[in-house]
Parts: sequence; C-alpha cells; structure tokens
Amino acid sequence: MNRHYAHRKLSVLWLALAPGLMLATAASAQSASTAPAHIANDSAASASPQAGSDGDNASSRSTAGDGKALGGGAPYATGSSWENAGGGYRNTRFAPAEWQINPFNAARLKTAWTFTTAGDVSATPTVQGSALYVPDWGGQLYRIDTTLGKAVWQVKLSDYTGNAASLSRNSPAIARDSVLVGDQASGTVVAIDKNTGKLLWKTLVEANAQARITASPVVYGDRVYVGVSSGDWGGLTPGYTFSFRGSVAALDLKTGKLLWRFQTAPEGYTGAAVWGTLALDPQRQRVYATTGNNYSVPLDVASCVKNANGDKTAQLACLAPDNYVDSVLALDMRSGKPVWTRRLQGADAWSLSCLVAPTVGVCQQPQGPDYDFSGGGANLFTAIRNGKPQALVGAGQKSGVYWAFDADSGRTVWSTQVGPGGTAGGIEWGSSVDPLKSRVYVAINNNNHTSYTLAPGNTETWNAGSWAALDAASGKILWQVKVPGVDPVQTAFGAGGRGPLASSPGLVYAGSMSGAMTVLDAATGKTLWSFDAGGSVSSAPALVDGAVYWGAGYSRFNFGTGIHKLYKFVPATSRGR
Repeated sequence: MNRHYAHRKLSVLWLALAPGLMLATAASAQSASTAPAHIANDSAASASPQAGSDGDNASSRSTAGDGKALGGGAPYATGSSWENAGGGYRNTRFAPAEWQINPFNAARLKTAWTFTTAGDVSATPTVQGSALYVPDWGGQLYRIDTTLGKAVWQVKLSDYTGNAASLSRNSPAIARDSVLVGDQASGTVVAIDKNTGKLLWKTLVEANAQARITASPVVYGDRVYVGVSSGDWGGLTPGYTFSFRGSVAALDLKTGKLLWRFQTAPEGYTGAAVWGTLALDPQRQRVYATTGNNYSVPLDVASCVKNANGDKTAQLACLAPDNYVDSVLALDMRSGKPVWTRRLQGADAWSLSCLVAPTVGVCQQPQGPDYDFSGGGANLFTAIRNGKPQALVGAGQKSGVYWAFDADSGRTVWSTQVGPGGTAGGIEWGSSVDPLKSRVYVAINNNNHTSYTLAPGNTETWNAGSWAALDAASGKILWQVKVPGVDPVQTAFGAGGRGPLASSPGLVYAGSMSGAMTVLDAATGKTLWSFDAGGSVSSAPALVDGAVYWGAGYSRFNFGTGIHKLYKFVPATSRGR
C-alpha cells in the first residue's frame, strides 16, 4: 500500500472511532489525548459558551443534558454504510474510511453496473452492507443488491400513503430494521421494513395540505428528526392565500409517535420551510436546522419593511422575533426548544408568483430576494482556530454565502461569498466537509448566469456554476473551478452546480447539470475523472467500501434533462463488492 495512504488510513480510523469512544467515555482524558485533538473535541463535552454579540438569541442556552449517550446512529459514513443524505448525523457528506478510491486510482474508475429506474434519481442512495436504498421521481422506492445491481424489492410510495401523487426525493434513512422516507406530496414520514419492504408505520407530521418532506430523516438513538417543507410557495392563482408554516419534528423510531414539533414561523406569517437535512449534536443535545423565506407576512409588517428602505437590521426589527426566516437554528434534542437562533438575511417574503406571475397580486411587496437555506441543511464539524479545536455549524445559502457559527453560542465565526446568489442559488443542495483536511467543499449553481471572478487568483471572470474548497477554520477560498459542460436549457451558457457534493480523503465528487459526474483532486480542484451520465446530475454519490453509487436525471422546473439511471463505479483493478 502507498505509504501516504497507509498513514491516511490510520487517520480515518481515528476519525471513525473517536466520536463513539468519546460518547461512551465522555470523561476519558486518555481517549482525548490519544485521538487527534480536533476530532476528540468534536464529541467532547462542550464548555460554557460565550454570549454572542451578533446573533438573535445567541446567548441563550439550554442545559447540556444528563450526560448519557443515547446510542444508535453514526456521525459519518463508515466503511460499510452511508446511513442518510449526509452519510451520518453530522451531515458532512464525508466518507473518512473510503481510501480504496484515492487520487492515485480515481482516474481509472469503471462502471460496475447500471440500474434503470422508473424516474429521475436526484437523491443520494443510502447503503448498508450489500443493501442499497434509493427512491426516484416516478414514485418508486428500491432495495438493490450492491453486488449484482438487481432489485431485491421495489415498492410504490403511494401504496403506503394512499396518495397517488406520493413520491420521495430524499435519501432514505437506515436505522435498525427500518428505512425511513418522507413524502413529497404530503407532510408524511413512512417507516418500512428494510428487509421486506412492508410498511411498519406512517406519521403525518404536518397536516397542512401544502406540507412536504423534502429532507432526509436523521436518526439517533430511538428518535427520528426531520424538517417539514412545503409546496405553498408555488401558489399562482389570483387571491391565493398562503397558509403553511415550517417546522422541525422528532418522532419515536419504533412507533412513529410525534414527540415534539417546533414551528419556525408564528401565526400571521407563512413559509420558513425546512428544506435541508438536519445535523445532530448528541454531546450538546442539539439539532441544527436551516430555514427558508417567508411567503407572506402581516400587512403592517410589510409596510414596516418597506419603510426600512433595504436596511436589513431595520427589516428584522419589523418582524416577530419568532419568525425564523432564512435562519440557522439550534434546538434542544429532547424538547425542540430553541437554544440559539440566527436570522441571516433580513426580510424575505417571496413566492413563485414574484418570478413568473407578478401581476396576479400574490407576490407580497416589498418582495425579498428568495435567499433561503435550501436543500443542503446544516453541517457540523470541528476546525482548529487559534491553536484550539472549535466546533462549528456551517450552512450554505442561496445568496451564495457559506456561513460558519460557533456551535455553543451561535456567534458568527466566518462567512464567505463563494459565488452569486439567485432564486435557484447560490448554494442549493448541499456542501461537504472534510474535517481531516479542514476543508468545506461548496457548489455554486448561478442559474441567473451572473458574472463573477473565480477565487483565489481573482483573474478569471465566469458566468456559470463553480465548485470551491474553503478553509474550514477561516472561510478562505483555497481553489475554485468551473463546472464543466453546457447548461442543458440555456445553451449559450455554461452549466450550473445545482446538486450536492460528497468527499472522501483526497477526493471531491461533484455533479453537473450538463450531465457530467466528476471526481476532483481535493488539493487542487483538478478533474481526475469524468463520466457522461446521459442526463442532468442533481445528486451526490454514496461512497462505500471502494464503490461509488450515483443517481442521474433532473428535469424539474425545466432546470435540466432527465434520465432514469443509477450507476455503480469501482476502480478498474477492482471487481467491486
């Protein structure tokens, strides 16, 4: 084995094992001194936070809990599993144990098998051993044998919900004997026996007719955590009345019983949907969530916002303090009560009518920029700052800004404008974080094709999507490269980076709306391998046991082109799992 990768293998073993060891022996000084400092700290008991000076309720805090590890769930993807959209409950989309594919052999990836689905595949597959679970836009959910590339079982989500429109666009969460998915046609979470495909339970988390479950559920111990989004933003009928309010909920894993639900907007306000996968912090007993824009606010509030003349601080003063618009939230895992909250944008009332039907009177004035936190959700990671490890909560916004906050207090640690914002991003469906190399990998969609200068050289202007690596401690852009290919709809422009990213030691995996599945050198951004998927790629792969599992096809809202495919790639020297 290459000496460099033998050393890296030892490092990733520490990353995979240290969090569990720290949870089991929270007071163990020996473990803390043996594991790499920033990894040990990632799971060590948090110190008393300093009050933040720049955040909404940044100084408020709940107690840390009774100190008992809840058990269950993995912080990262492991050598044999990728449990949810983010790989593990920290939602980093990072596979620390994946060293079989590396910068020395990534250029020689080959197709092991191709599976044809009933619809486009924009969800990251989830994997446990030889079982892979993935939904498609045709309303199907599959269990696929990872060796053979054949379906073990295939079910229609509508058979469980009774709603013909039911489908799932999110990654199934794997927990014990269950796989859990959310319904894109209602606010329902469904638990299915992972071996047989039979229904175990279903729970209507939110009864509003416009409720949707867009994010992947996340499991820790005996609880399922999930955000609730909506289709309310698309109302175009004259006189349409918005009614949906976003929420975060906790369910009992065994029964589906609703344990708590936190509303992200008060009465009189609508929107603040939770689109992205949550990040969990068992040691601090916190759930980190990101929210979207309002659809409407009370008329007197809208008048106040108008008089603020674009001043974001003045706009926020107009809003109810519990209207968590375009926010990052830290909630208590046990009760759902807020620990700290950050509103990042100012007022932002926006709906689809603002873009496509502004004359019907549904778009509330003054309209916002639609700079919500979209499908990526929050990332939990640790970086070395001033010689000490610091736990950070990161999130990418459709404004094109990636934010990093102190996990204890919610104080802003850094923020970086990575690329232009827009109603379709900006940063859309998810970033990846490698805590070993202290890097955050970000995709910029730039659907509006605004001109900007690629960093860090500041010499090249570009008007399409890009991929970038940021220093996790400072937010400094280390490299930024163009997304390859041509926009499949606006063919005069380059393609966007709408989908999420994934990473493993030394590599970044990125999909293009042009249809390119690309592997980048994590150190430089150089393309090592590329594959034409045949349709737009708005997904990220699961990286498990020397294999890459990657879905293709996205034709929603005329953003890209469809193809009903799931691919498995392995190094050319491998026979695959």
